[in-house]
Amino acid sequence: MRILVFLAVILCLNACSGSRSGSGTDENATEVFEALTEIYGSQDASDPSRLPTSGTLNFDGASAMNIPFGGTTQPYFATATLKVDLGVDSGGFSGKIDNFKGGDGDLDGALTISGGTIDRSADPNLDYTFNAEFDGDLGRDGDEIAIDGMLWGEFVGRDQDAVRGVMTGTVTSADARDIMDGRFVLEQVTD
Repeated sequence: MRILVFLAVILCLNACSGSRSGSGTDENATEVFEALTEIYGSQDASDPSRLPTSGTLNFDGASAMNIPFGGTTQPYFATATLKVDLGVDSGGFSGKIDNFKGGDGDLDGALTISGGTIDRSADPNLDYTFNAEFDGDLGRDGDEIAIDGMLWGEFVGRDQDAVRGVMTGTVTSADARDIMDGRFVLEQVTD
């Protein structure tokens, strides 16, 4: 399953990605995403059976997404935060993806991350360790879209130094329904 989800997202990202130059690109989110991908993109996933069973982990980072807006699918970068309550295996995720930059211009609004499940028995070589839901409304100049989706990810490193993964969702506008996809990478931060 993990390989199929990953391949579908990569194919969509490759097909939809284009030049990130232009007035709408947020160099900060772009640079953060690229830097964290460089650091954590090829590191081993954490063994989920060894995850702590209590405490909270906080992560900051960025996401790269292909979002249909205004009749075309366009690349966007956004900042992201995630909080994980390790004391519960279900429902312990909360966070936000916002500051959408790119495409033909910035998008207002945010996606809220919630719910989620940790699979402590997952094989990190085959399956993602966690999933969570996200939803929210984005818009620009009076046009709005509603996004509802899922993200799948894994903890990275012996001490859960980061999380990375993929995301996909349904995009609904006033006159159309489409899909979005993306990737995320966030680094653990201390309070």
